Amino acid sequence: MEQVGISIKNIDITMSNIIVTYDNDHIEMISKTGESYKKMYNKWLLEIPPFISDIFKKQLRDLSLYFLNSNVECFNYLNNFFVYDNKDNVLRFFNYMRSRYIEDDKKKWNKL
Repeated sequence: MEQVGISIKNIDITMSNIIVTYDNDHIEMISKTGESYKKMYNKWLLEIPPFISDIFKKQLRDLSLYFLNSNVECFNYLNNFFVYDNKDNVLRFFNYMRSRYIEDDKKKWNKL
């Protein structure tokens, strides 16, 4: 989340951490805690809330509901998403969220 504009080289996931390695060899360790999920929400969703055309809708919903209500069920869903066996999707999620731009999609929807 810290290295904006630097591509992600690798993601590794342990029971308690997401370890992101960037192309510049900087390593970021993100703990799988409520605090980290709230930071993800603040960084990626606070100013640009989930939109109908978003990919990873379930994870965006879970981040939002955990941020707003400290919903334990959403926290558990997030922890089940961020697992080693799902690391390809986690990498896609991080890449998507870091480059997410929905303004063009908003223009496609008509206001009533």
